[in-house]
Amino acid sequence: KLLNMQDTHVVALSVSESTDSAIARIIASDPARVEKLFREKNVPFGVSQVVVVEMREVATQLVKLLAALVMAEVNVHFAYPLLIRPRGFAAIALHVDDTECAS
Repeated sequence: KLLNMQDTHVVALSVSESTDSAIARIIASDPARVEKLFREKNVPFGVSQVVVVEMREVATQLVKLLAALVMAEVNVHFAYPLLIRPRGFAAIALHVDDTECAS
C-alpha cells in the first residue's frame, strides 16, 4: 500500500520467514524512490545489485544461463521471477556474487 501510494510498483518479490520474523525481498519499479520512502518511514532495508535476464524460451535458455554462471564460477544467492513481462517474455532477476562477471 505504501509503495502504491507513491506510484511505485513491486516487479519481483521473495519472502523468507522464520518463527519471529520475515524478510521480504522486493524489486521495485523505482528503487531510488523506495529507498527515500523507507528512510522517511524508518523501514529497515538493505540494497543489493541484481542482474535481470529476459528469456524468450525459458526451457532452453534457463539451462544455458545457469551453465554459463557455473562455468564462470558465479554463485547465485537469490533468484526472483519478475511479476511483469517486459516485451512479453519471461524474465528473472538474479542476485549473484559477481554482477560484473554475470553481466
